[in-house]
Amino acid sequence: MRQALLLMARFFDELQVPYCLVGDVMRLAIQGVAIELLVARRQYELEALARARREEFQGISLAVAAPEDLIILKLSAGGPQDLYDVAGILQVQAGRLEEDYL
Repeated sequence: MRQALLLMARFFDELQVPYCLVGDVMRLAIQGVAIELLVARRQYELEALARARREEFQGISLAVAAPEDLIILKLSAGGPQDLYDVAGILQVQAGRLEEDYL
């Protein structure tokens, strides 16, 4: 998995996009948009990837996690910012979340 992160790092180095590796997560911002990238390795991460939708960003096709999966991923990380992010997701997505899935 670390090898996959290093490959992504080379890619962003070539684009001259600054990033930060924090554990299993690569954090970066492009045009003010905060992005967290991770390599799926746990079962719930693989399921989140299977449920993700494809989005084009800066000419790059990215898998974007469903809000429900993002909540699960953030809760599993458990840091203070992650919990703050979950509160924001719950507020923005109120009434639209698949509660049975959560």
